[in-house]
Amino acid sequence: MYQWLFSILISVFVITILGVILPEGKMRNHIKRTFSLLLMVVIIEPIFSFNFRDFNINDIFSGETIEIQSNYIDFVNKSELESIENNCNILLESVGVKNANIRLITNTNYEKIEIIKVYINLENSVINSEKEHIFIIEEIKLILSNYLKISKEMVVVNEQ
Repeated sequence: MYQWLFSILISVFVITILGVILPEGKMRNHIKRTFSLLLMVVIIEPIFSFNFRDFNINDIFSGETIEIQSNYIDFVNKSELESIENNCNILLESVGVKNANIRLITNTNYEKIEIIKVYINLENSVINSEKEHIFIIEEIKLILSNYLKISKEMVVVNEQ
């Protein structure tokens, strides 16, 4: 390592001295370019001396790292699902349904969360609305299906 840094310093020093000593003209530019190329070779020389036969890609990507990343992705997906459930509860409160129990059935991969079905339990909820009960259920289905971008049939409301 020190030898490599020393080589770079000596090369820069020699190029600087040549820049001062050489007369103006085209020959000076050609010589400076040549020595600049040599400096680039000195800088990237450790790459050529690296022994690629002993290189193993599996040492870089160990199973532990992948497991940690998978756990992080699971944490992010869980947080996103909780946020979606909270937003659904806020939407339901806007139509007069409080304390609804929402359960999302999802197909989760590492790129996105796909909501397959939504179960809403109204057993312990409080409905404060002037609309008839049957219209509230249809309104719940409509609001949540629009918000979650799924069909109304995928929103199941349980009243018991």
